[in-house]
Order: sequence, then structure tokens, then C-alpha cells
Amino acid sequence: MDKEYLVSRLHALQQQLNELVSGQDKLTDPAVVALSEEADRLIVELQRKSMMESASKRAGNKPSRFTAQPAEKTGQQLGAFFLEQS
Repeated sequence: MDKEYLVSRLHALQQQLNELVSGQDKLTDPAVVALSEEADRLIVELQRKSMMESASKRAGNKPSRFTAQPAEKTGQQLGAFFLEQS
């Protein structure tokens, strides 16, 4: 989806949530929860797009690859994944 559309839709959802919540005492109302969940999905999508754009700019549009690091290097019990730019 287009970033401008996502931002516009998110603003509309925020307005709807404000109007819906202002008349209620209960934030667990199914209508409030549904709008909130949709807003959450849009926020996550916007964050993904922003991260991808940022990574693309840093890498000079070069593809990136994921590499696993052993637990000893991360100080954790499980291995971790790091983004390595080629």
C-alpha cells in the first residue's frame, strides 16, 4: 500500500477512535478493539516501510543478507541474527 494512503487511513482511524471512546467508559468494547487493532496493523506496516526505506538508503540500494552469530559473541544463550550489509 502507498505510504500516503496508510498515513491518511491511520489519521481517520484515530479520529474514529477518539469519537467512539469519548462516549464510553469501556475501552474493551468490540468496536473500540476492532478499530484499535486496525490502527495497530497500519502502524506496523508504516514502520516496515520506513525501515525498508532507511535500510535501502544506507546500503545504497545494495541487497542485504542476514547472518547468524554464535551465542558466545552475543552474550546470550541462543544465537542472534544481525543484518549485514554487503
